[in-house]
Amino acid sequence: APGVELSLLRLHEEGGMTFLIRMVKGARAPLHDHPGGEETYMLSGTLRIENRTSLEGTGEADVTLEQGQYAFVPPGEIHDGLALDDCVFLVVAKGGVTRKA
Repeated sequence: APGVELSLLRLHEEGGMTFLIRMVKGARAPLHDHPGGEETYMLSGTLRIENRTSLEGTGEADVTLEQGQYAFVPPGEIHDGLALDDCVFLVVAKGGVTRKA
């Protein structure tokens, strides 16, 4: 997506991955899910995880992460992300990533 850079750090044997993402202010990561869940740690900037829908189909509240904060997104949740500032964050996705849009 425009303004989104992904650097793959490691492919997990079971199909997951660890990667670093850089996003410029205003960039949006497209709608996607993580079949094995997602762990995100913010290194810099501010990111809002939004348009969240659980595996069961219920809407979930947005989550805003700033430098030094961590979030876990459960397996199968669909969401996208909006960079409120230029940001860099680390993601561990045990089951990989599936783009939805």
